[in-house]
Amino acid sequence: MSEVATPNVILLPSSPLLKRLDRFSLISSSSSDDPVPFFDILRAILTSPGPASYVGELAQQLDSIAVTLHDGQTRVASSAPTKGLDFLRMFLLRTWDCQTFFKAIWPACLSLAFEMPKLFPEGHIRVLDSKENPRSVFTRRQIACLVVHQFLCTIPTPSWMIKGKGKGKEFMARGGEALGFADFSLWYSDEPVHSEAVRAYLTALFTYFEKIAMEPGWLDQDAEEWPVVMTLRSLKDDEDEQLSRMLASDPERSRTPFKTLEFIAVPEPSTDPAFLGVPDGAGVVFANKQVGFGAGGTMEEVAVGTTPEACPIVLVTRPLKDDEVLIVTGVESLVVVEGHGRSARLTSVHRAKAPTRDSMWRTRTMLFMDALELDGYDTISSGTLPDLLPGHVDRELQKAYTAFSSGSPTPYAFVTTGLWGCGAFGGNDEVKTMIQWCAAAFAGVPLRFSYSDDRSSFVRRFREFVDLAMREAWAAEEVLEALKSIRPDDKENNQSPLAFVLRMLSGRRIVHMSALT
Repeated sequence: MSEVATPNVILLPSSPLLKRLDRFSLISSSSSDDPVPFFDILRAILTSPGPASYVGELAQQLDSIAVTLHDGQTRVASSAPTKGLDFLRMFLLRTWDCQTFFKAIWPACLSLAFEMPKLFPEGHIRVLDSKENPRSVFTRRQIACLVVHQFLCTIPTPSWMIKGKGKGKEFMARGGEALGFADFSLWYSDEPVHSEAVRAYLTALFTYFEKIAMEPGWLDQDAEEWPVVMTLRSLKDDEDEQLSRMLASDPERSRTPFKTLEFIAVPEPSTDPAFLGVPDGAGVVFANKQVGFGAGGTMEEVAVGTTPEACPIVLVTRPLKDDEVLIVTGVESLVVVEGHGRSARLTSVHRAKAPTRDSMWRTRTMLFMDALELDGYDTISSGTLPDLLPGHVDRELQKAYTAFSSGSPTPYAFVTTGLWGCGAFGGNDEVKTMIQWCAAAFAGVPLRFSYSDDRSSFVRRFREFVDLAMREAWAAEEVLEALKSIRPDDKENNQSPLAFVLRMLSGRRIVHMSALT
């Protein structure tokens, strides 16, 4: 296997196949013209003459790593080698206990980073594939090792994250477009647009490092006692047939009853554990096709950024296909962030006791599911509702069902969700919520739907719809059939698909409902 031989694995820094030039002559036995194992250079950078003891020294080491790993291309200008790390540097100096970090915490993190050859003896991790390699199981110690290396920016960027065939990270340094991020360098430089959100992510990360160093036994659970599991799920053939029967044009073929739909009002989005689906449910993450963290305040960026153990998903997950979802279990959230976008901000840090088998985080389940990107359609001049274009309802239903049914054979006690795909992606709130409720019925799970005050009018309409559907014992197949009968360009009925479905299933009788008149 060469360094770039297969797309099915990601080479780790400890792989003997990952070689680089010793540009700083740190290894006495090396010649500047002969590549040597990168891990040997990395160890020398981080320990010669000793571990970093102040912020400037850590910044210089990160810069040396970038230059070495990325073939001489640094993320910052050579005339100001640490300028690109300003935000990280200011965070350490002004927000964190810098002295304690370098004295007690950072040496423990380095020690863990150097365990990589023992923790990953093959020198690589396998990329998830829903058919060939759908599930990867890690110990918490393995995950922590990967997170430390993401902080050090030592893991080569996966090929699927770079726009442009055969391009490396040096391509991005010259202005190429990144489709995702393998490391945390996007949190380090300058003043980010969503600075409060990034400050919260760094707080979660450094709280994680603090736990690694200061809480004995925190990472000692084996894969049986506390696994971190990442599963790329698509429907199996028998499940596909079952869903096909549910989607049959004749709704009389089966009648699937709805499960409860509970609406929960929140002042603003929050990662408080009450909204994460713990301990026996699951929480939907409104994902992009390329799952992972970022430097903004979207729901996905907040969900992953507040959970360092979830960050390695970017190393094993290609962009999601239409029939795929990512399921992540056993990852611990460390901080609470409230708000969205520019308003996203840190509100508290979890100070839990040492982990036990009874910890709610051991069974925490994150359901990463991407919605269709509908914001590019011209809906104003055409009058078309893109949610209802051919195949779109079925695609979203299958996506949600694949996620909601992933607890099988024991269904989740509940699934927490909200207005999935209705923000930047441009989805219609009525259509998306009907689809999710139907998918939950087919999966046999209740929904807990969180919403903010500015959507109270929509929720009032939908709650009345739910009450009538439950009272009249409508089936999920009937609601879907009615929804899919609306033509995308039917300007009269696509203004409120909810009202149209109501009229259809009420025998087109006039129903007096305050929210639908």
